Amino acid sequence: MTIIQTSTPGPQGAQGAQGIQGVAGANGANGATGPQGVPGVGAKWQTGTSHVGLTATRCKAPTNGTVSNTSFMSRSIHKARGAMTRIKVGFPNWYVSAANGGNSFAYAGEVAAGGPATITATVEYPLGTIAGRLTFSASNTGTAADFSTLESDWLTVSIPDGATFAIREWRNYASTGSVVFSNIVALDATDGDCFTYGATAQTDATGTGGTFAGGDGSSHARPAYIVSDTTLPSYALIGDSRGEGYGDTGNGNLDIGWLARSVGPTRAYTNLSKYGELTDSAAKTGFNHRASIIRKYCTHIVSEYGINDIYANSQGADTVLNLLDMIQAKFPDKYFYQTTMMGETGSTDSWATTTNQTPVDATKDKQRQQVNNYLRAGLFKFDEFFDAALGVETGKNTNLWKAPGYTTDGLHPSATGYAAIASGGYIVVP
Repeated sequence: MTIIQTSTPGPQGAQGAQGIQGVAGANGANGATGPQGVPGVGAKWQTGTSHVGLTATRCKAPTNGTVSNTSFMSRSIHKARGAMTRIKVGFPNWYVSAANGGNSFAYAGEVAAGGPATITATVEYPLGTIAGRLTFSASNTGTAADFSTLESDWLTVSIPDGATFAIREWRNYASTGSVVFSNIVALDATDGDCFTYGATAQTDATGTGGTFAGGDGSSHARPAYIVSDTTLPSYALIGDSRGEGYGDTGNGNLDIGWLARSVGPTRAYTNLSKYGELTDSAAKTGFNHRASIIRKYCTHIVSEYGINDIYANSQGADTVLNLLDMIQAKFPDKYFYQTTMMGETGSTDSWATTTNQTPVDATKDKQRQQVNNYLRAGLFKFDEFFDAALGVETGKNTNLWKAPGYTTDGLHPSATGYAAIASGGYIVVP
């Protein structure tokens, strides 16, 4: 028998020294960028950002209506501001009214046309050629409910930046309702605007390009907005008769009025001004359809409100400025610009000279001067102000119109006066 001998284990050895620490590994690659956050309340459009906005000049809110006429055919001329590959158009079935439909400072606000309207429309480009028919929920005929804006479907087009094109619209109220239009400035027949209307259904000429006869030489209708994809700013012009262009000439000049002459040569806009309108009315009531257009399709607002509140409504400078603040507060995500105001004078020589002018109301004009001083001192909450009054006033707060030819009534600029504001660079928009 073999015996296997085993030995008893020895004591455990001492612990060895700690090894040298290894080199740290390289950092891992950065993770993918997270999605962009949602803009906060009041975040404004950033330059160059793509959006669906106004891409044409000469869009307009209608400022009159008549129950004696129930149908019209319109051709309105526009300039593209930015190339358009698709287009959408808004047709208003409402208008901005003075009391009883008259030229009164007893302002009534936005009012209904009085009934549903049947609408057909086409885009004319190049002029004389129909580029396509606008549809409404895929139908060639749309029905605009009373007190609404009928928006077309998207239409594929190819209209380059700066091109002149037209929107042709036929409208009829079969039972109740009134034609909505504007007529404070003459129809621009020289550039191709056309408008005919009547108490019976007019001929639908939306399928044929070119001009047509008819109308009274003053009345006209345009879309409230024309939109497309754009990276450019879109402007809403708001104000009173000066903003609408009373005293300006339409023929031969597509952009008219205190604001549009300066904005239109480079930017798309809709003119939402109304003759006789008070800042008080726009700030508190009667500014709903126009506000909806601004919120949906505009990035900037230019206002020339104020003079009617001072001269016609006997308001003080503080009240006017507070009302302007109220309007701006409706649109916290829009850039808001305000212009200075010109006063009102009488004249014994039809404003041929400055020496024969006298203020209509020097006391009220002091309030206008205070508003202008406030703006010029930079005390406003607005994004910017434009010293437009200096285009027609002989100097700051002189309350004298430049002469001769800058006004024909002492309250509104003439075509010469409006042109001076634009050519003098008193309003320069980004």
